[in-house]
Amino acid sequence: MPSRGYSDLSRTQLLGILRELQGVLWDHEGPPSPRPAALGPSKLELALSEQQARRGAPQRVVPHPQLLAAIVEASADAISSRTLDGTLLTWNKGAEKVYGYTAEEAIGRNYLMLFPESSEAEAAEINARLLRGESIFDMESVRKRKDGSLVQVSLNVAPLIEKGRVVRICSIARDITARKDAERQIRRMAHFDPLTGLPNRILLVDRLEQALAVSQRNHSRTGVMFMDLDHFKDVNDRLGHHAGDELLQQVAGRVQGLIREVDTVSRVGGDEFIIVLPELRQPGDAAAIARKMLSLVAGEYIVAGQKLLVTSSLGISIYPDHGRDPSLLIRLADKAMYDAKQAGRNSYRLYPPRAS
Repeated sequence: MPSRGYSDLSRTQLLGILRELQGVLWDHEGPPSPRPAALGPSKLELALSEQQARRGAPQRVVPHPQLLAAIVEASADAISSRTLDGTLLTWNKGAEKVYGYTAEEAIGRNYLMLFPESSEAEAAEINARLLRGESIFDMESVRKRKDGSLVQVSLNVAPLIEKGRVVRICSIARDITARKDAERQIRRMAHFDPLTGLPNRILLVDRLEQALAVSQRNHSRTGVMFMDLDHFKDVNDRLGHHAGDELLQQVAGRVQGLIREVDTVSRVGGDEFIIVLPELRQPGDAAAIARKMLSLVAGEYIVAGQKLLVTSSLGISIYPDHGRDPSLLIRLADKAMYDAKQAGRNSYRLYPPRAS
């Protein structure tokens, strides 16, 4: 049965617990020595007593060693201890769950088996800090499970000190893989189009601002290309929005195959795509890319079991020739795209240079 109140402990109280765990984790083969009565209640006993008082619960203090042992075994977190040379001494049920090793498999082996090969420098840095007597709280890192898969953990590690010397290391690790995956998903939803997986307008503007900053430093140009599919509304009206979505996904795949690594292609709504083209030497570079884009997008698509012939219209604005503000450059590229549509579609237009 999980221990109540464990997750509520402060950092100071947790540090006390890590050090108090020496009594339970010191020797895996035998029980800890009871705490002398003359020493009074332990830090953990005092912390839990405070919590019980706040909640109006009876202040019944469980004997120190048994309480600590119960917390260690009941915890879903991986709690372990090791010698200074890295040999694992203790390994609770939580560690079995987090890392996949049973206690029999882990105890006696070196704790470095939990580190991915790329984490050797991190392991050395952590060990050096612990040997100096430092404690480490809420450190997020990656460890390796028995099956070779990686687990993201939040670590609390403390040295156990006797007579001024570090004699053991105690660690509590919490599996935060699900939380980190959820955070990544939230970030993705905030910055990427869910239909095509392309950057959305928010991320587009951020990358455009970065590209303009680089162009300003390097005295180079950045192109903004606005692309709109021709007669896309007809596809939705004839075949339905599901077919329209499928077409957009196919177009996105073709466009991604053409752009350079430094470019950004985004879907900003409907059948509208914006491409950021950094590091251009002259406006003609953007025109050359536009011609390739028109040729790539134009052609036959199989959508909802039917053949569709698709073309697009493109408009281009150039930094700093046509403006220096991201929003202005997007608007001018959009205007140039409509000029291309009015000229007969399946073509591109470069926005007229700003009068000097």
